[in-house]
Amino acid sequence: MIIRKELDAFMACLPAGKKILEQALWETVKRAFPGQGVVADWRPKLAAILSTLSVEGKISLPKGKSLYTGIPQLPAWIIRNDLEKKTRERLEGHIWAQELAFLADQPLEENNDWLILDRWLKHGGRNADIIPVRERSLEIFNDEKRLDSFLRRKPFTTGLVSLGTFRCYYVASPIAWQPGPEAARLLPGIVIENSNTYSTVCDFNKRKGWFAYVAYGGGNAFTATQEGVREVAAEFGHDTVYYFGDIDWDGLEIPAVAARRLATRGIRLLLHEPFYELLIRARAGTEMIAGGRVRLVSSEMEKILTGVVGEEIRQVVAVGGRMPQEAVKLSLLELL
Repeated sequence: MIIRKELDAFMACLPAGKKILEQALWETVKRAFPGQGVVADWRPKLAAILSTLSVEGKISLPKGKSLYTGIPQLPAWIIRNDLEKKTRERLEGHIWAQELAFLADQPLEENNDWLILDRWLKHGGRNADIIPVRERSLEIFNDEKRLDSFLRRKPFTTGLVSLGTFRCYYVASPIAWQPGPEAARLLPGIVIENSNTYSTVCDFNKRKGWFAYVAYGGGNAFTATQEGVREVAAEFGHDTVYYFGDIDWDGLEIPAVAARRLATRGIRLLLHEPFYELLIRARAGTEMIAGGRVRLVSSEMEKILTGVVGEEIRQVVAVGGRMPQEAVKLSLLELL
């Protein structure tokens, strides 16, 4: 049952934009309900929250069936209906800080955040100590997350300004991981999607030394915390990381998105074929678990589906099937 307090907390933590993508919804859950994490068990509750808010008219949900994924289904995006349209106009006669001169000809809302940044730069900001972005955001806006939204705006994405402009730097979300034996230090590490299999693979790795480290992906959260894996890989001097998770559409979407993002940082994310092959063998002869509506494998997924194992995975997804990673038990791993 969803209570009013939970609905209000969720709405209060939504990003300021009109259109909110699914990944931002999971980030909202983390902010609104700290300590609960973003796990598979939260999916039904998030779906219930969105359904209730839609009935109340506070948000709008997409109408096309192709814009929903998983079980229970979640939308690819929502539209906020609680935001008033702001008037925009040029600030005639305002002299911007040199770093923000590109804003001179742009229409802005009254009391726009850019004006706050402008004042900060003019009043000693250029000489401030370099600190993490959320510490700087709290200092400037009295809101530790406000600068996060700026990173998606065009001036940042096109390079007109950067975090360096405001004397701060991005800090990746930390990711849980366990080092392997010292003899495995030169081998790649592996990310495991779910917590139980993470524990199992950690035990396996202590005995067998297959990986330099074992990291916990945390399901959907990995699309946000993959930067933490990059930092762990950098600590070991690696440019390759393996991944193992469920075989279903959602289970492939997670590493596919992470692989694209990590590639921009010089890190290759590959499916760990021996573990996926073991999962397929472990589920052989067992009734296929329904993985939701049948969907085509995306172009990003195709990039990580290689070899014979990749084809077998593709066939499971093609019929809407699902193979949970928990079928790969320690007793099976020790046979490898």
